[in-house]
Formats: sequence, structure tokens, C-alpha cells
Amino acid sequence: MNTKPLYSFSRRSGCFVSLPNGLRYQQRGAFSLTELMVAVGIFSIMCVVLLQIVNGSGDVIRINQRRFSADNQARFILDRIGLDLEAMFPRRDLPRYFANVQTGKDFLKLIADVPASSGDRRAALIAWRISPDPGTGKLSLRRAAKGLDFSQTGWVGLRISDNLPITFADIVHPAFNLVDPDFDTLGEGVVRVGLAFQERGTGELLKDAPSLSNGSPDLSRTAAISVTLVVIDTEASNKLTNAQLQSLASAFPEPVDEVPLAQSWGAIAANSEGFPGIPADVSKRLRVYQRFYPLCNFSN
Repeated sequence: MNTKPLYSFSRRSGCFVSLPNGLRYQQRGAFSLTELMVAVGIFSIMCVVLLQIVNGSGDVIRINQRRFSADNQARFILDRIGLDLEAMFPRRDLPRYFANVQTGKDFLKLIADVPASSGDRRAALIAWRISPDPGTGKLSLRRAAKGLDFSQTGWVGLRISDNLPITFADIVHPAFNLVDPDFDTLGEGVVRVGLAFQERGTGELLKDAPSLSNGSPDLSRTAAISVTLVVIDTEASNKLTNAQLQSLASAFPEPVDEVPLAQSWGAIAANSEGFPGIPADVSKRLRVYQRFYPLCNFSN
């Protein structure tokens, strides 16, 4: 079969030269089915890998957001408690109350020079408790700040019978009758609060404050108060019923002497499988926070 010769321009000679018959330009056809399947497979693998990277980044972002939510909530509450303790009147004849109590009861009550949400503004009765929020019905950390007027109370002074400081139990006055509307919710995800008291001189950490003979706390023997919170982020809290939140709170035992709550409660919170009836993906989001508040030397 005769074929036409092929020519190529030669720069060296400046003219066209004939090419051998076997050297021809071949026109390539379409991709084969095998090549297309390989290309689609490689593209699919790349898409899966990219999707996993994106999902992983999203999970990290969500975890950090939940942690920031709990951190910010705990920081705000601990700062607020610190301001109340700092503003507490350092007078021996004023009542004050610190205790590790069950849910629904005040664990901290004192009189401080802080703004009040109701009543006279010269001084305020401050109280903290964990109780159900009226709106959601779920456990929350709540605070009351009720204004007092020293010129009208008629209770300031030492008890005549034994010259000891009066306590809240000694006082019959309308200002001390705190009711639920007096409290504002400050921590929706706080399920447990614990107090500890560092004894002045010895440095021992006690579950109960050193007390006087009438049972009122003797802050002249207390160097610092430790407040420990068990917090769960708001998103996780919304997934639980109030009964489940109560169950979480009861999983953290009462404090004991010489054992920091951050240590004992932190170990419990770290065991996400140790909460029957609570989804593990929720219980593992429990976090424990602790802060110490030095006290001024209350005079005797």
C-alpha cells in the first residue's frame, strides 16, 4: 500500500525533509472505560478524605465551644462569689452562714456591701443556693441580693445572753425571709457546689468552718474559703431532665477533711461511665472548677 511521504521543516538546513514512513503522528482516541473508572475511584477517595478532615475540624470546634461555654460560666460565678466575699462586712456581730448542704438549701449567706436587686441599698443580704429554675424547672445556681437598712432592723449587736455573735436563726425580721422570687439564676449548668475551709495557722483543709460555741462560723480562725463547682455546658444540660441532673449532683459525695474537692470530684467527673442513666457523651462533658478566696483576719 502506497503512503504519502511526510515532511518536516529542518531549521538547520532551512528546508523540508522527508520523514520515514514509520514515524507518523498518531491521533489519540477517547479514554477507555478502565481509565475512567480509575479516575473516578481516585476522585472518590480524595472526596472522602477531605470530608473526614472537614468533619474532624468541625468536631474539634464544637468541643472547644462547649468547653469555652463551661469555662466562661464557671469563671463568671467564681468571680461573683469572690466579689461577695470581698465585700462581706468583717464584723463579729453580723450573722453569716457557710455550709455544704443538699440541693434547695442555701450554702452561703452573708451581709455585704454590694448592690441589691430589691429593698434598701445600704447593705445587702446575699444568699447562694442550687435549686430548680422557675422557667426551665432544671437545677441551676441561683443568687439573692436583698437590700437591708441597718437603722430599721434592730438586730445588730452581740447576744446579751452569752456575748456571742447572733446567727440568722436568732433573727426574726422580714428582710431575712428570702423567697424564690428573690433569687436570680446565674449558672444553668452548675449541678453541685462544695465548700472547704483552710484553718489559719495549721493550713488544714476542713469540710466545716471552725465555729464558735453557738455554732456560727469563726472566720478569725479561717485563712481561706475554697469553692468547688461541678459544671456542665448549657447544650448538654438541655439534653437532660431535672431528675437526671439531680442524679448527677448526687454522684458527687460530701467533702471530707484534708481531701481537696477538685481532686476527689475531678476523679468522679473523669469517669464518664460512672453515671447510670446518663448518656456517656453527655456525662463526659462534666467539668470541675475550684478557687480559693483568702479572708481578712476577722477580729474577735
